[in-house]
Amino acid sequence: MKTNILNNIRKCQYVSRTSMMGLSVALTCIACEKSEDNRGTEIGIQVSATGHFDEWINELDLPVEGGKDTIYVFSSSDILMAIQPPASEEWVKVSEEKYMPDLQATRIILEVEPLEDNLDRRVSTLNISNQEPYSRKFLKMTQGYGARYTNDFSWLRYGNGNPQQANGVLIAQWNPTQQQQGWTSTILEGQTQAFVYGKNDYVQIGSETTGANLLTPIISGVERDSLLVLTFNAVSFVSEEGEPDNTKLTIKLTGGEFEEGEVSHVLDIPHFDKESALMTSKMWENTWFKLDIRKPQSNPTSSTMQVEFINGAGTGTAKNRVFLDNVKLYTKARFEQENR
Repeated sequence: MKTNILNNIRKCQYVSRTSMMGLSVALTCIACEKSEDNRGTEIGIQVSATGHFDEWINELDLPVEGGKDTIYVFSSSDILMAIQPPASEEWVKVSEEKYMPDLQATRIILEVEPLEDNLDRRVSTLNISNQEPYSRKFLKMTQGYGARYTNDFSWLRYGNGNPQQANGVLIAQWNPTQQQQGWTSTILEGQTQAFVYGKNDYVQIGSETTGANLLTPIISGVERDSLLVLTFNAVSFVSEEGEPDNTKLTIKLTGGEFEEGEVSHVLDIPHFDKESALMTSKMWENTWFKLDIRKPQSNPTSSTMQVEFINGAGTGTAKNRVFLDNVKLYTKARFEQENR
């Protein structure tokens, strides 16, 4: 009798466990089916750059040229968006918002201001919330590049900044602190000194009678950089009588090359406006240049780079005075990012 009771108890426990397992499996199947049918409404908030549900992003890199970019927001309810910092500092804004039933996502079109005269990286955040408590997504948005080297010559304080006045100081006579910045110039054949002048916040390459070159310090840490961008301001001299100098400026690279594999590139640069009442402050308007650089194919992992500025088409030239400022070298892509 006792044995029968125990057997009945064991049978009841087995049936109970079996029933619970069956119920659990059934509920799991229902949940999976529900998730598949309503996957855009069960996940809080996620962002995709492609419109594919499984390709979520936490950061969006926007082009320096500006324009429009598109993202897709998957949310369990209607969304609200705000861009930080606020509108007074805004360089990116939401220009269109539309729910896409076939994707179960909201398509967001962003309008991006271009970076002009400065490629320094800037950052904003798209703050996305919905109707659910504590549901929020912060999408980091970046534009521009990290600077590998930058120099604005603010450490030079000679004269009053007027480019027409001969109040600069030759590079050999810069003080020891200024010499430690690492900028150098080659003494040309037949000359006893290099004709590079420190001015007020900028440099002058060459004189009325003699050409010159100016070399950056050797820039290190570029071994994993594959693409770089060189930017600077350059403008040519005009006398008080209105007589203009030549306008050639040669850029020569050591440890890098330009798009077609050349190591030097010749530019035509503008003259400053001698008639401007604010010539000292206005002389740099429309003088910004941007050059793409890649690592040499013969040595793609070289760890250093140096840039040489020459006042003339290939060699230093008299009466081709060049004023130079704001030299920056940016990292545009690293080897592991090149094929993204």
